[in-house]
Amino acid sequence: MMDRVPQADGNWIPSSGTTYSSLASLAAASGSAALAAESRPERVVALLGELHVEVQRLPPGTSWPAVRRVITAGLALHRLRAGPLAAAGELMAVQLLLRLYLAHRTAAKAKRVVEFAHVSKSGGTTMCQLAERNGCRTESFALSRNCLVSKFDDRPRYINYAYHRTQRPRGARTRCDRPPKTIDRRRNEVSCRRRRKIMLQHGHNLYMNEYTALGGAEDPSLAHACGNMLTVLQIRHPYARVMSHVKHMWHAYSVHCRDDKRLYFPHGHNATHWSLLLSAPMDNYLVRSLAGEAVFGLPSGGVTEEHLGLARVLLMQQYDVLLVLEDPSLTHAALSYGLGWAEQQLHVNSAQARGPEPGSDDGLPQDPEVLYGLNRLDLELYGFGVAMAQLDAVVRALHRRTLLKESVPPAALTPRQRNTLACGFVGQYEPS
Repeated sequence: MMDRVPQADGNWIPSSGTTYSSLASLAAASGSAALAAESRPERVVALLGELHVEVQRLPPGTSWPAVRRVITAGLALHRLRAGPLAAAGELMAVQLLLRLYLAHRTAAKAKRVVEFAHVSKSGGTTMCQLAERNGCRTESFALSRNCLVSKFDDRPRYINYAYHRTQRPRGARTRCDRPPKTIDRRRNEVSCRRRRKIMLQHGHNLYMNEYTALGGAEDPSLAHACGNMLTVLQIRHPYARVMSHVKHMWHAYSVHCRDDKRLYFPHGHNATHWSLLLSAPMDNYLVRSLAGEAVFGLPSGGVTEEHLGLARVLLMQQYDVLLVLEDPSLTHAALSYGLGWAEQQLHVNSAQARGPEPGSDDGLPQDPEVLYGLNRLDLELYGFGVAMAQLDAVVRALHRRTLLKESVPPAALTPRQRNTLACGFVGQYEPS
């Protein structure tokens, strides 16, 4: 249903020709576009029948999130344009969406490992702690580690070291000549196949990537999440995220540089200075996080509409579960029915509640609108991601209303059942 090319490590990722037009073609080929425009009940039933046939032909072992979202979008558009489905059409639509949901759950169990794309300052630290409470296993749940796996080198990168260095007076030595979290490339990229193998060998079933997608070091069109695992992405409104990042790094400079911090902010901390110092976090960080190392390392102002288009496709096609920080009810449902987690209660990261240092400010620029303008593409991607998460919510809400007899909502499980089904769906693997 879409052009794909095999990679050397055995993973399948979108080809370089994949664009938004290919998603439109997917909708047309599957009948979703026609469904959205059709008002005749008998034709709606026929189109839904064709969709059932198309879905049955999909290879097993993956949740096909783009297919699920395109079909759900077609049904939603039909309702907006033509009103509710007739009884026969509604029955077929319910059966189709339930089949897509069960495909997601079956694939999640078979994948056995969660890959969580942690876009910094978007709630990932809380999610790591929540994973521990849900019985997941990883290399470390320490707050300083954030569910990272050392061998994968997915640590966060924030600081433009070249610009940082130019702020230091010639000949001066400071406490932070070499600051932490500078932007550099992975030493050796560990493939998706190798990552999953390492995780299973160590008895682990969840890790976080707090850097950027794999495969896009030279060609952004080859960037990809690890579809051989259950892929999760949490997003946050870019204006809130960028301000949180500023406060976080203002504090970090205080901790690491102490009295020398002033040398790195010789003219204060306006938006231009922050955008040059934190070139990735201040400029379309979500697009950069999805589009791979070549895009991630671009200078401030270097992310383009083309990169946004690629990030949209990657978000839609490659992330099984989408979480939205600003929408707790949407996130709780995704945790419960997307991941199968019994615990969904979120807690504020203590770093987010940290106030300004005594006698100082919080580092926020007096001209934040400059940073908001820099993140125009991220704002578009965020809106698109929220829409995709809402489409997923339609399918999960339908499943909740028509629970199969053997199904029990994760939150209703007993403590003993939660231990048996640790880490949700990926902990329910059943060898064939």
